[in-house]
Amino acid sequence: MEKEVEREKALAEAEGRIKENRENEDVNRRAMQLRLEEERKKLVEAINTTFTNLGSGTLALLTDKEKLGTALAGLTVLALGVYSAREGTRVAGQVFSRYHVLRCCCVKSMMQVSFAQCAIYSTVTELCALLHVLGTTTLCYC
Repeated sequence: MEKEVEREKALAEAEGRIKENRENEDVNRRAMQLRLEEERKKLVEAINTTFTNLGSGTLALLTDKEKLGTALAGLTVLALGVYSAREGTRVAGQVFSRYHVLRCCCVKSMMQVSFAQCAIYSTVTELCALLHVLGTTTLCYC
């Protein structure tokens, strides 16, 4: 009997909440519309402020010849640095490839060396010397 009363009470409360939500639906919708309108106004204001600042900065840059020259020189140096770094890396890679720098004929024999030995002997030359000592290779031009 008690369970039946509690069940009916819970159903009545749920129905009451549903009815209240239906009645307040238009109030909630208006509150949400007002909140969204305020957020939209803030966003438009922020965009306008940003473009105003960008426009005034661009105008100041274009009207002052000294600032314009400095900006162009900076961009030129930046582009030159990026290009030089890229080309320098490419040329260094070709040199390493051409003169077999950082290459070793013992690479196939390195499978017989443990990870700990590779960690101890950090350079390729030291690793080739280790392989010679172990007797795993007969000839190495490192």
